[in-house]
Amino acid sequence: MNVSRRWSLALVGAAAAVAGVAVAGLPSDAPAVKVTEPATVPTTAPATVAPTTTAPATTTTAEATTTTEAPLVDRGALSVVVANAGDSGGLAARGADALAALGYVFVVTADAAGTRETSAVLYAAGFQREAARLAADLGLPADAVAPFDDPSAITGPAGADLVVLLATELAA
Repeated sequence: MNVSRRWSLALVGAAAAVAGVAVAGLPSDAPAVKVTEPATVPTTAPATVAPTTTAPATTTTAEATTTTEAPLVDRGALSVVVANAGDSGGLAARGADALAALGYVFVVTADAAGTRETSAVLYAAGFQREAARLAADLGLPADAVAPFDDPSAITGPAGADLVVLLATELAA
């Protein structure tokens, strides 16, 4: 008998001895173990698959953006020039009084360079929403609001946030 066969027999004998000790050590009320035949697996050669090139998956995630407008500047913090652009004397003073009653604190009167048929609210850069609110306060339509891009429109102090050109339709 060759050496490798002896080792094989010795290993089988040792395994049987261990199994016998293990079985003998089980209590008599131990549940029976059911031995099943191993599942048969078909022994077909795997199909060869051609290598493929896969581009890495790309994911585009659009970040949610929330546009939050700054709150309107408080009426009391705005500088306003009320200019008489109508035929009625004292129109700017009456307009300034009306704005003060609405909470506008920094109100100055002036004269417009010319007369107008309709009133307008002009705004400096960054004050468009405040101009729209002022126009609404005076009962003017939204199209009465425009940028203040011609300082020669008034003959008075410059640099205000808002300019009101009061025309004759508000003179009454």
